[in-house]
Amino acid sequence: MPGLDSEYFAAASDFAARLRQHLGGRLKEVRVFGSQAEETAQPGSAMDCFVLVDHHDSRLRREISGIADDVMTATEFKVVPFPMVMDETELEWRREREQKQVLEILQDGIEVPC
Repeated sequence: MPGLDSEYFAAASDFAARLRQHLGGRLKEVRVFGSQAEETAQPGSAMDCFVLVDHHDSRLRREISGIADDVMTATEFKVVPFPMVMDETELEWRREREQKQVLEILQDGIEVPC
């Protein structure tokens, strides 16, 4: 994936695959954004991950955070995925209001196949 070194690429791919396995068709998209995508990350920087689902609640957010923790453990704490979970309704609401962070994620975030 452009912008990600091999270790972060592997962790992002693993995270997306685990999400797909757990969520199935509810998972719509995964993107890496922030310093990892911008190639400005310092060693040990977290990997910000935008996770788009059809609908979410607090239980689903906890499940996704648990999957991120599993990936962190699998990388022996070398990669720390930090998920930002949003559903399609919230994404559209934020996009319509031109919220900077969402626009940057959609424009500059690296889509992870899932």
